[in-house]
Amino acid sequence: MAGGRCVNSAGVKGSCQPYADSRVRVWAVFGLRYGVDAGRRDALATVLACTRDEAAEVRRGACAALVSAPADSEVSDALAACLTDETEDVRVTAAVQLALRDDPRGDEILAALEAGDDEGPYFGQLYDVGRHRRKTDTAAPR
Repeated sequence: MAGGRCVNSAGVKGSCQPYADSRVRVWAVFGLRYGVDAGRRDALATVLACTRDEAAEVRRGACAALVSAPADSEVSDALAACLTDETEDVRVTAAVQLALRDDPRGDEILAALEAGDDEGPYFGQLYDVGRHRRKTDTAAPR
């Protein structure tokens, strides 16, 4: 991170690096999700850096953009680092992404929400985790 902006460690131009307005960085991270989906290491490096952005909405977007990132420790560790974020939405998004990777590090955060959040702001994300876990449990040999 330099000057509070997410910095692309791969040195790729056109990343969210030069924008002071966090709304622009949010849109940039949203667009970079397609690069991550396509397996572009430069897009992944930028999104990983943006998990440490100064703006919570950029950090949350970066966590969400990692949904199809490779199942490696670098990605999972970046998500796990967001579990202690000062903003609940970032913490929950990171916990959801970890759960979708079958990584239990965010389970405590999710359990606290599942206990009393039937129709709250995280209902859709919690539903996705529950659906993933049911599919995983069903696919597991007995």
